[in-house]
Amino acid sequence: MTTIYRFDYALTADNDDAIAESQTPGAGGVQALTLDGTAVSGGVATLDVQRRVLITCAGSDAGRTFTITGTDDAGYAISEAVAGSNAGTSSSTLDFKTVTEVTVDDDTAGAVEVGTSTVGCSRMRVMNLYQEPFNVSLGITVDGTVNYTIEHSFDDPFGPRGDMSWFEHSDLAGDTSAEDGNYAFPVTAIRVKINSGTGTVSARIIQGG
Repeated sequence: MTTIYRFDYALTADNDDAIAESQTPGAGGVQALTLDGTAVSGGVATLDVQRRVLITCAGSDAGRTFTITGTDDAGYAISEAVAGSNAGTSSSTLDFKTVTEVTVDDDTAGAVEVGTSTVGCSRMRVMNLYQEPFNVSLGITVDGTVNYTIEHSFDDPFGPRGDMSWFEHSDLAGDTSAEDGNYAFPVTAIRVKINSGTGTVSARIIQGG
């Protein structure tokens, strides 16, 4: 039986303080940042699509740990600890659709902001490992300016999101135009990663068998 997946994925422009505007935690111990950015309503930040969360530190906060809590666009609860930076930025590796809380483990050296980066990954498409032979065809088109990569995993797609490892497709990495490719070996899931740009990546995935 042939299975066909069709989906589009795009990111709005990155926004450094869409989740939490500039603030300097200084009460000692674990503290929750105030979620007051433009993406926040009712105490919850809701992003355009699931994507990476960016933390910007004005001071030397490489020793601080920020914990981001929320959900992905499938509604799964996710949480990630992200190390702070020394007057720079650091990013989550998980993709958040909503952010319900951001905490820091102690006082920060300077102001911090929380927002979105230029990077994000689409919801994964789970493959049928029991379909033989395992053949997957990929067709990617783009609209606008965007740099994208196709990624795959060998891990359980129904387990914890943070436990999954992702690998780049050998021929579809860092592309900016329409491309096609395939998988001739079993993978558990496939997704689109946008590295930069606000263009739309349209993916067509066909699993034959």
